[in-house]
Amino acid sequence: MSLKERLEQRRVESSEEPAIRSLLKLEQKSTFLRVEKTDGRCHWAAWVGLVGMDYEPETGNGDAGKCERLYLVFTNSEVVVHGLNLGKIARQIDEGQRDMALRELPTKFLPLALARHGIPVITSIEVKKRFNAPVPTKQESPMNGRNIAPRMP
Repeated sequence: MSLKERLEQRRVESSEEPAIRSLLKLEQKSTFLRVEKTDGRCHWAAWVGLVGMDYEPETGNGDAGKCERLYLVFTNSEVVVHGLNLGKIARQIDEGQRDMALRELPTKFLPLALARHGIPVITSIEVKKRFNAPVPTKQESPMNGRNIAPRMP
């Protein structure tokens, strides 16, 4: 097959793919897991530092008390995620999908309808530094106290 034929074939294949899908498709895995709290604080953990993961299905009684837990243990921090349908997130991580961010939803806006349709809903996230080190926030900076919060895409 000539170069011209290959280019034409690639053009035809890409024209069949919806434009939005090609824009959102990530060619490489993200190197960090981004964790966003409702108060605006963010935490990044390097995927290469993931040393363990535990998933606890529904704990508690009644619909109001239903809660699943996902524990992600990194070399320097632990991330504890509470919510519904977290098994899907655990499976994605287990399958090596690293293009995700975990974002807390405010309880007052908790879309239970999403959870009923099997969509993961995160109600709270706890980030704990291992070895009792403090968790830096976007207001704190390891660089002489300057605010170094990265811009969000």
